[in-house]
Parts: sequence; C-alpha cells; structure tokens
Amino acid sequence: MRTGFLDSITINVYSATPKYQQLSNSIVRAIEDGRLKVGDRLPSLNECYEKLGLSKDSAEKCYKKLKQSGLIKSV
Repeated sequence: MRTGFLDSITINVYSATPKYQQLSNSIVRAIEDGRLKVGDRLPSLNECYEKLGLSKDSAEKCYKKLKQSGLIKSV
C-alpha cells in the first residue's frame, strides 16, 4: 500500500452513497490516478475499520465487489 493512501479517503456518513461504495470509488480513482499500481497492497479490513470508521462488513463488501469486477485480487 502506498503511504498515506487511507489518509486520502474520506467517508461521508451523510451521503446517500453507501459507505462500501464510497471506499470502492476511492480505490478505483486511486488506480486510475496511478496512486495504486499493480502489486500494491490494499489496506486490510481491520485498517479500513480503524482508520475510516467503516464496519468490517462494509470493507469486506467493497473488496468482494472489486474482486468480482477483476480490479483487485487476493494473494
């Protein structure tokens, strides 16, 4: 994971967009912007929970959807 990646993510608790989707959008933007590259490690579910205030379920749902779309993979 690139240093400070989680610091660049803001989750808006008042947004109509679900939190898992906000995280997903942030990851997709980071990939498109080149802030995340092939081989970079994404934050763990626990890191997302602790630093972003997400539930583990929200972080897990985000990662699951990104895996299904082929944007990320687990090793």
